[in-house]
Amino acid sequence: MQQLILQEHGQDMLFAEISNSSGDAIIFLDTSGQIVHWNSGAEQIFGYKSEEAIGQDYSMLVPADLQGVEEMSYVNEEVSRKGQLRKYETRRQCRDGSVLFVDISTTQIFDDQQKLRGRAEIIKEIQARKDLEFELLQTILELAKINELNDILYNCYDEADILRLILIAMTAGEGLRFNRALLLLIDRDQEVLRGELAVGSSNGDEAGRIW
Repeated sequence: MQQLILQEHGQDMLFAEISNSSGDAIIFLDTSGQIVHWNSGAEQIFGYKSEEAIGQDYSMLVPADLQGVEEMSYVNEEVSRKGQLRKYETRRQCRDGSVLFVDISTTQIFDDQQKLRGRAEIIKEIQARKDLEFELLQTILELAKINELNDILYNCYDEADILRLILIAMTAGEGLRFNRALLLLIDRDQEVLRGELAVGSSNGDEAGRIW
């Protein structure tokens, strides 16, 4: 089991300086789960000032849905069994109620008498990375839909069916998401535009049937 030994005075002061210069949240918890150290990085990420956070139970950072599935029980069991938990991705709640994706590494803390004092957590905000992953997933899904439409069009030989599929793609949720689409063709004899085909739903159920 890996252990972090708390040192006295000089080294404690050095650690405090390093901790407060970090952009990541560095939090110390005692054996009951109460916050005993809260650095400036934690203030920036979560919005709580040090005096607001110290003495509070760590559960104030855990979103209600994760408290419902007892996420902290799992974390506590893993840390007790292994002495640490690294690169654990989850969500934590800020002072304003917003929820962020974070990466947590935590380890048990012992004093020089090998007595358990609690644990330390280093929390990195990864919301931007998760947003990028979501955008990438959306792009992949959209490309998959385009590829699916391309396959359908490639195997479709009736002009009316092709035109209808194009209009459906323009109005579908996975497509351009227009409410309605209208196809106008040129009538060269009359020199006018002639309405050929239209797609438009009057409600959500009808839209689902069309798509």
